[in-house]
Amino acid sequence: MCDINAACEVPSKSEEVKPGAQDSPKPCADLAATEEEHRPKGPKVNEISLEGIGLDDTVLIFRNNLLKKIENVQMLVTLKELEFYDNQITKIENLDGLVNLEILDISFNRLTKIENLESLVKLKKLFLVIENMDRLVNVKNLFLGKNKISKLQNLEHLKQLELLSIQSNRIVKLEGLSENRNLCHLFMSHNGIEQIENLENNVKLETLDLAANKIKHLTNIKQLVNLEEFWFNNNLIENFEEVEVLRNFPKLATVYLHSNPIEKDPMYRRKIMMISSSVTQIDATMCRK
Repeated sequence: MCDINAACEVPSKSEEVKPGAQDSPKPCADLAATEEEHRPKGPKVNEISLEGIGLDDTVLIFRNNLLKKIENVQMLVTLKELEFYDNQITKIENLDGLVNLEILDISFNRLTKIENLESLVKLKKLFLVIENMDRLVNVKNLFLGKNKISKLQNLEHLKQLELLSIQSNRIVKLEGLSENRNLCHLFMSHNGIEQIENLENNVKLETLDLAANKIKHLTNIKQLVNLEEFWFNNNLIENFEEVEVLRNFPKLATVYLHSNPIEKDPMYRRKIMMISSSVTQIDATMCRK
């Protein structure tokens, strides 16, 4: 079991993001700056008080405080978003009444066990760990970046999962996603993956981020015909025969292949455009056609 050390929103398609960011789809430097900018400046809270909180409020944030216990929130049944990011909480408890909660962030705490989430049937975004999630069937976005996770497992019950961000971990094998058939966005950069495999059932994938791994061959991805963005920079692709697989993706618009051995070819960009006529952006530069 691993605690989450970072969790971030995936950017919209209108935002340009450098693939393979160290944490989650948003670059770390920008994230750190944003965190510091919005960090509370007043005294830190060490217990939860309902003073000044309306019982019809939908968002409650206790970010960057000294809370050790979740309490006094059970009656806030209208809550849709609850955030305990960066506290000292040791146990998930007293959330049973929050039946309308859609977003829960308990990252950067001192949790050793994930429990007492069964009543959160409307939960869609969970910033936590991959454990005891078999009842959270409505979760669509899961952010598990920058941990010490070594294996993808216990995701088979998340049938509605559309986005999985598990960047900057210790994963060496791509597996455990065969039941996640609705997965559209998969971010797995900065791991130790050596081979692309076990994506046969993930044909809805639109974004695949495998940047900064140890992959030598572009195999087992022909079935991903809905792919629009392929982030594969900082790997070990040595020849353009491997890149020929991009012909199978008629919707492909963005591809990142820089920092592979093939980038040294003086015709690098031209060859990619000849292979994939649909591509409009190679690395950080738009294509001229």
